Amino acid sequence: MYTLKTNSETSYNYKDATVIDGTVTPNGEDLLVPAGKFDDVDPLKLTTKPLKVKKQWHFNYTASRDPVSSITMELYGVSADGTWSQDFKTITLTAADNWQADDNYISYGLVTYNEETDSDEKIYETGHDFTLRETDDEAHYYELTAGIFRPMFINNVPTILEKQDTPPTGMNEGVFHYYDGTHHYYRLDGKIYQDTQSDTLLIATNSRRSIMDLNKVVVDDSGAAAVDDTEFEYKITFTVPSDIANYDTVEKYIWFSVYDSVAGRTLAPSEYTYDGVITPKEENPDLFSGPEYSNYLVAISGQQMTLKIKQGWNVRFLNLPVGTTYSFEETNIPDGYNFVKAEVSGTRWIANMVDGTDQGSVQTMSSLPANESGNNDNTGISGTIEYANARYNTTYTNRTLTQHVKIQKTSQDGNTPLPGAVFSLYTEKGYKADPKTASKTDLISDENGQIDLGILAHGKYYLVETSAPDGYIPLSSPVEIIVASTGVTYTQSDNHLSINRDGVIHQNETDPYTLIVTNNAGYELPSTGGRGTNLIYFFGIMLTGLAGAGLVMRKRRRKAA
Repeated sequence: MYTLKTNSETSYNYKDATVIDGTVTPNGEDLLVPAGKFDDVDPLKLTTKPLKVKKQWHFNYTASRDPVSSITMELYGVSADGTWSQDFKTITLTAADNWQADDNYISYGLVTYNEETDSDEKIYETGHDFTLRETDDEAHYYELTAGIFRPMFINNVPTILEKQDTPPTGMNEGVFHYYDGTHHYYRLDGKIYQDTQSDTLLIATNSRRSIMDLNKVVVDDSGAAAVDDTEFEYKITFTVPSDIANYDTVEKYIWFSVYDSVAGRTLAPSEYTYDGVITPKEENPDLFSGPEYSNYLVAISGQQMTLKIKQGWNVRFLNLPVGTTYSFEETNIPDGYNFVKAEVSGTRWIANMVDGTDQGSVQTMSSLPANESGNNDNTGISGTIEYANARYNTTYTNRTLTQHVKIQKTSQDGNTPLPGAVFSLYTEKGYKADPKTASKTDLISDENGQIDLGILAHGKYYLVETSAPDGYIPLSSPVEIIVASTGVTYTQSDNHLSINRDGVIHQNETDPYTLIVTNNAGYELPSTGGRGTNLIYFFGIMLTGLAGAGLVMRKRRRKAA
């Protein structure tokens, strides 16, 4: 309340009084104060101005979720201890209005001071601190950044101040006003505020919450990516700050999905192994319902989950607020594999708002934790989500003990090399997939009948013949190959007529392993000559003879009749 004093000269009576427990007791006679003048009051211009609220969006670290068409903000009063104390106004912002509302009326503080001497400050009304928060579901996808603002009239000029954690360098203790050449700073209620250089505008910024990718890499002895189908087990924990808004209803859930880069698709939960997680419908049927979440699972903040993934798989954890901690540990490493390293890298979008448009740039993050041991010790790694609008990448690399495998393609007697046979190689997972996914295709035997399959990691493989050499029958079932630390074994179940091959194991005198795969001659191709043609002639003569014998028997029966 402001009181305007109009009497230029007056006198008044009063009595001394005692106040005990709220009771006022006058003492003695009335006392008269002679007429006198009140001090002159400096004129103050009090105007009415609406407070503007504006929302900015930062989400350029990926082709990510677009903002909704409208969102609800709440203008909150902030108490002396920094907590939200009162909801003053609910504000609806829309894309059609450029995410700005201009009709919010609220009281400003009032202060004057001598700008030439930075002294003689008079605080008529200290004003109030305000901040912005949002309560819609959209808050789950974005990190809200909103300062603590104090609207003030400073020397009759409406000014929006923003609270600072510390005073600027050069602003001494007890100083009311300080100017560093760019910004004005003020001390009010023992706190430091910076002039935002706006008279009425409060700005809140939504930055896309960060993501964390867990990538699985298996390399061979040369460091190249290995063809591998082994599962690797991880213990994973994410812990979201428990003081975040809506923690119990929404924010304690960490959403994730698994992507297979070999198959080029997101896997269904039934296609991989996990423990300690829930499906969205088990916890809250109404939480983020819809087809886009059909392949997602949910981990609980602070609770450890177990997940098994394979070479080339990527696990993406979504919507991680700043301050979230994470830990990964690779456990139960299979025989024949060594842990090489675990490392975290990433990029973040550095926002730069120009006329309401985000025109920032991507920057590589540095000083992220990494662990490299070359053995199976110290396989854990941990850290904190320090930035919004960032993509963190955790990559675990293992080296497999591999075997070099070749194929020797021959005729069924094992003596004649066969060029021109065409094969595809599948891992066990790729062969059993629907549709089947080959690791290598168009493997063609050379003039010596050889195919180099390269370095194969431990596991089971299927070698499928897609085209046989001219004059030979293609294999109707795959050759099964098992690569292990003890060697390479294989089984060919059809067209294997060789009397000198057991179909179980073969190793050349020198590395690599060479597996002999045979073809039968193609009886259906008489034009190519060779044994296939002779066999067809032989069968033809036999059929002719049988037909002749039948005719003779038929004539004899007629004569007997």
